[in-house]
Amino acid sequence: MYGGTPKGWSTAQASVPARAIMGSKTANPIVLVDEICKASESSHNGNLWSAITPHLEVETSRRYRENGIDAELDLSHVIHLATANSTEKLPSQLRDRYRVIRMPAPTLAYLPKLAALVVRDMAAEDDARSHDAPLAADELEIIGRAWARERFSMRKLQRLVLATLEARDTCAMRH
Repeated sequence: MYGGTPKGWSTAQASVPARAIMGSKTANPIVLVDEICKASESSHNGNLWSAITPHLEVETSRRYRENGIDAELDLSHVIHLATANSTEKLPSQLRDRYRVIRMPAPTLAYLPKLAALVVRDMAAEDDARSHDAPLAADELEIIGRAWARERFSMRKLQRLVLATLEARDTCAMRH
């Protein structure tokens, strides 16, 4: 669906970059593909990697034939971002066209700041969490041991912090 679907189909649809332009009413929206490394390699019903490639070059995106609306569009100002856990599986045409920025894997050294960000995000989503005290050193130590066993997964860190806050709530003295 990234490249759109032809007008002859009952579900004709413009490409993701064209829809981003129409939706934002700007010529340079940001299009983000999260975890592009997990896209299917099969080309049976199309392939994300093949569909996205023409959008990543100025020459081809400037005169992109938009099948969904049967017109030629200038999509060259669209900003394309993608995240990936690894670039090894990605085809060379994507590795050549994207600027790869490697992020260091989280470690225990980052735990206090990352855990504080997790608490902040939870407070933003749930007003009841906005009054939580910062995590104590002993809580961070226990979270850190469990997080290391989970190989420093950020999703696991979020669960560990939530479990710690919930345990704190359960054990809090009642007035």
